[in-house]
Amino acid sequence: MLDRPTIAAGLHGLARLSASRTSVRAAQLLGGASTLDRALNDPLAGLGAAESWVTDLRARVGDRPFADAWERGRAMTVHEAVAYALADEGR
Repeated sequence: MLDRPTIAAGLHGLARLSASRTSVRAAQLLGGASTLDRALNDPLAGLGAAESWVTDLRARVGDRPFADAWERGRAMTVHEAVAYALADEGR
């Protein structure tokens, strides 16, 4: 059985850690986490939309690329999001 709250928290944490190096990847991880958050009926868990690091990330990536990466993350299954989070960040 999957521990979805822990997975969502992990995706949020990995997104924040990777935000300074791979901004698009961070946005995609946030999208994956947001899908889990919504499934748990907690759409703002781990992520306040007004958090400064998310605002900075969006500014660095740009609105459209951020939104595209977010949507790619939201389209992932839990297993895909975990695999993506664990994959080599050098992509």
